[in-house]
Amino acid sequence: VDCCQVSSANLVIIIILIVIFAQAHAVNIFGLFASLGVGGLAVAFAAQKTLEQLLGGIVLYIDRPFVVDDYIGLPDGTFGRVESIGLRSTKIRTSGKGTLTIIPNSALTQLNIENFTGAKKSILLSYLTFERLIPDEEKALIRQIILDSTVDIFGIDSRNTDVTFNEIHLPSNQPKSQAQINFFILGSGEVSMDLRRQLLDIANENIAQQLRDYGIGFSLEERTINVDSPITI
Repeated sequence: VDCCQVSSANLVIIIILIVIFAQAHAVNIFGLFASLGVGGLAVAFAAQKTLEQLLGGIVLYIDRPFVVDDYIGLPDGTFGRVESIGLRSTKIRTSGKGTLTIIPNSALTQLNIENFTGAKKSILLSYLTFERLIPDEEKALIRQIILDSTVDIFGIDSRNTDVTFNEIHLPSNQPKSQAQINFFILGSGEVSMDLRRQLLDIANENIAQQLRDYGIGFSLEERTINVDSPITI
């Protein structure tokens, strides 16, 4: 363990204990800093803001309204995947734009947070039929392309995207490889069939473009099976 991380953690604990002790004994600790003058007032103000953010981080750690890689929505319209949860702030990778939004933990504790990852999901199946048999090393590349193509699409739980390869034999044709892709759409109970289709189209378009860039020939079958997952995945 990094000694700097340990020291920082100890410092945070000490500061919190000092504040708790001061409040228990009716000591205005921030007033004490202010009595030192303008410089002390600035220190007290900075310390108060820092403590609010640190305490917000502790509240998030205890309550756990979300964890890293969860998809969440905020009242201001921010939607995305949680990349990291620090002591002072949380980083969210917004869907679509892919920008990184950094929000103080003290602000998050005051908001209504909607966690989509724990919601019921709908399973959408898509099929890619390739023009030949795909060797194992190329299967690994295709699987990674599929996963990378869905990671920033809000509404698709990319952590559960599953890719299965099968060998198919068609009449009067050489054997070919086919990939079955299982997409998990978040919040299936509230998402219309039209919106599910739009999410699937976006995912398939991203995948198709990446495969073409690598010169991999394929056909995308239109058949899609919609199955509501009976359990939280």
